[in-house]
Amino acid sequence: MAARKTSTDSERDRRRASNGKRHRRRKKRMGGFFYLLLVLFVLCAGVLVVANVFFKVEVVDVTGLTKYTAQEVIEASGIQAGDSLVKLKSEEIPRLPGAAPWCSGQ
Repeated sequence: MAARKTSTDSERDRRRASNGKRHRRRKKRMGGFFYLLLVLFVLCAGVLVVANVFFKVEVVDVTGLTKYTAQEVIEASGIQAGDSLVKLKSEEIPRLPGAAPWCSGQ
């Protein structure tokens, strides 16, 4: 014989159902948060890969020289084939002595 439900049993059932709905909502919200974090991580990783693969210095070509040789300018700049253009900072490129001000990275 099954036990008869009382008013406290129905109240307990109502609370359990309410807690279950709350738990499902919270779980759904957290799933969306982790999905957003995953998408941001993948985008950042993609940007880093693209920046390091597609923006590499292949050739350093120097033209229009009168005072210095092309090799002197290349050595003074410190730029080499294979360097990343994204990581290259113009402020760190040294200036040749006696060079015009518009030739420096500053």
